[in-house]
Amino acid sequence: MLTDISWASYLTYTGTALLIWYITIALLHYYSDVKISLNGKRKMQFNSIFSESKFTDSPSVQDQNIPLNAEIETPLLQDFEMIEELVERVKNTISEACEKQLLKEVFFAMLTKLLKDYPVLLNSQFRPSVNEFIAGECLEQGFEGITIDEVEQLWHK
Repeated sequence: MLTDISWASYLTYTGTALLIWYITIALLHYYSDVKISLNGKRKMQFNSIFSESKFTDSPSVQDQNIPLNAEIETPLLQDFEMIEELVERVKNTISEACEKQLLKEVFFAMLTKLLKDYPVLLNSQFRPSVNEFIAGECLEQGFEGITIDEVEQLWHK
């Protein structure tokens, strides 16, 4: 029975079945977007190769070439820049505290002052990661006994 089916017919049937499957899935998930686009109520805007298609309601936004997700991306980029700066400052502070063999309370005061310089990160989604980094860096550099919970409390002092 298997010898009766040629590779060409097998690949043709399999390719056709996959094409029908993916078209069905695409229509199920994107039917409303395709319908709105085909009716001409909204125009698709392609910002780059890697971005998803964007829909705009007003021509002024489309004419200015401002991406709709600019408000979302800008704070994230600012958060990343702040986090990079904070990471460098934390590394320097921890190495300085280790060299001078500072007491835990003095070190916490330095970290609290450092964290107060970044109030935007207090409500950031990246704060738990920053806390983990600080605790891990302390452990790595030899300043032991500092937990993630203690670092979390420093944000609120």
